[in-house]
Amino acid sequence: MMGGQICPPSDTVWRTLAIDMLADLDDALGFLRDFHAGALAGVQGLRVNEPTIPAALRRVYATFGEPQASSCPIGGQDSLKGPSELRRTGDFIHFLDENQGCWSCAYCVDGGEDPAVFLFEDGEEPVKQGDSLERFLVTYLLQESVMSAPHFASQEDGVLPEDALRAAVEPLWLAAVYSRPNPTHWFYWCKDAGVLAMRFDGDYAPWLWLGAQEDRWESVLRDCQSGYMVSGPARDDRCVGRMGPSQSNARQLPKWLRWLE
Repeated sequence: MMGGQICPPSDTVWRTLAIDMLADLDDALGFLRDFHAGALAGVQGLRVNEPTIPAALRRVYATFGEPQASSCPIGGQDSLKGPSELRRTGDFIHFLDENQGCWSCAYCVDGGEDPAVFLFEDGEEPVKQGDSLERFLVTYLLQESVMSAPHFASQEDGVLPEDALRAAVEPLWLAAVYSRPNPTHWFYWCKDAGVLAMRFDGDYAPWLWLGAQEDRWESVLRDCQSGYMVSGPARDDRCVGRMGPSQSNARQLPKWLRWLE
């Protein structure tokens, strides 16, 4: 940590100098239309003409339709409110709820075309999270795209994206602020493997979460000590790419044999 800010999660030079592939919300929506092409074929976009709803939200609705619909390919973690569910509390409009109800996000009624985002948590005074709803929505959409992908993998031992995947990864959207004061989300794209990667550095981090449209984990993931937990549409979890025995198995070995680990 330097100057109160979390440093990027790798000490490699390219990560420090990397330029994000995505410049803004329009870039992100274009990328995600391709990533979710199969699912979006069955989604009816919402054309919202209400000028009091910020343009960024209207563009998200136009692409993903009703956020709470079962056909919507986002919303596996936190919940974006649809146009009819936006909730006004005083001078704020609440547009997103955390999945366990611990916090919500809102923007000011008179915040302009691209209002700032405020976090409401546990009855405390609202805290400003960022100056741009558009940038916040990019982070949200990428997070939900990883978490809601039909094929999902996770690794909680701090493996970096470039070490986890056999093909090259590109920086997509780095050092993004979401629900904490400092950056917690780093996103990468592995085009050859079709994998969207999210490196999360937060309360219990670092974690690596990976989303894909196909189950190709055995061929695209490099082995690591504890492996990766992967699941498909039926959420049938399994472990792949493990280099060594699980800790639960290791503890069952006689003490004099544990050097084999």
